[in-house]
Amino acid sequence: MSRRKSSPELLTFEEAVAYLNVTSAWLRRAVAERRISYLKFNRLLRFDRAVLDAFIRDSVVRIAD
Repeated sequence: MSRRKSSPELLTFEEAVAYLNVTSAWLRRAVAERRISYLKFNRLLRFDRAVLDAFIRDSVVRIAD
């Protein structure tokens, strides 16, 4: 039995904007500043949903008790 790694779920730029609930300008700036990881195929950008989930988790500001 061979085990296959599951393929990452890749989102288009527009799908990533909707998933993060941000503007396209914000995501373009985050990409330009290298704040969000992405894959680039020629001119096409793709975003791994797991990476976006990690970005969201890492962006949480904890409130001190």
